[in-house]
Amino acid sequence: MNLQKLAVVAIVILAAMAPQLTDSAMADDLRLELSLTQTSFRIPGKVLVTLSFVNESAKPFVLNRAYNIAVLKDCGLRISVVNDSGARPTEKVILSGRRPTQYVDDDFVQIRPGERHSEELDLSQWFELTEFGNYVIRAEYWNGHPATPRGSPVWTGRATSEAKRVALTR
Repeated sequence: MNLQKLAVVAIVILAAMAPQLTDSAMADDLRLELSLTQTSFRIPGKVLVTLSFVNESAKPFVLNRAYNIAVLKDCGLRISVVNDSGARPTEKVILSGRRPTQYVDDDFVQIRPGERHSEELDLSQWFELTEFGNYVIRAEYWNGHPATPRGSPVWTGRATSEAKRVALTR
């Protein structure tokens, strides 16, 4: 009788852990790539980077693209820009293309296995890039919002790109 109770407790514990295991495994299925259009940029001017969200799983998934919306704190994109002395440029308050609103259908895109969704960003719209020098850039994306407005499941987790070096010149 004690073995049966123990077996039931073990099943309940495993069932409770199942969503966490799925979320962690899903987080490994997204690779975030950061690429530069060039390794040196003249400032003031555009500093263009491309973020690519790559599906490395065997199944399609939906990506939440509504990062950094003021009222929605469960999806974000953080760009880290650090110069050789460890200083960071000032972030701009308003991010280009972002809005203070709820999710809409266009915020979500499906990515098939082995495919990518890419977005180009101008870092001069994100940061006050006024200091010349060498910088390291990295991106981190996270999403905790589990469903689209229509209820389709969405990729959840956190992904960080590899660091890239760039020079800001006159």
